[in-house]
Amino acid sequence: MSRATATAGTNTPIRSIARIMQQQNTGAVVIGSRDCLLGILTDRDIVIRVLAAGGDPATVTAGEVMTRNPVYCSADEPLDDAVFLMEIGRFRQMPVLDGKGRLCGMLRLGGEPQRAAQGQGSESAA
Repeated sequence: MSRATATAGTNTPIRSIARIMQQQNTGAVVIGSRDCLLGILTDRDIVIRVLAAGGDPATVTAGEVMTRNPVYCSADEPLDDAVFLMEIGRFRQMPVLDGKGRLCGMLRLGGEPQRAAQGQGSESAA
């Protein structure tokens, strides 16, 4: 799990989100704050929902194209369970929330999720 998690507000223009992704070398930005997970926006979302749809990255905002109510895991959830959620949801990045429901990191898998699950044992998401 990466504790360094990029966040942005719903009114943040997509161009700014792309710069955040570039600067922080990440493919996903949590939309909301550490205390309030509103959505998630991935580089794929930007390509499909903004660029391919003819949207202007300078005027389209994160709130318009983010995935609302994203799947997340808890910091004490077994890693195998978190990877299973990612596998069935077909995504490679998932927010991790602490016991109080606050964002504490991002679980990221490289390659296919099922490959990452092999040999993980009983570790937790955090």
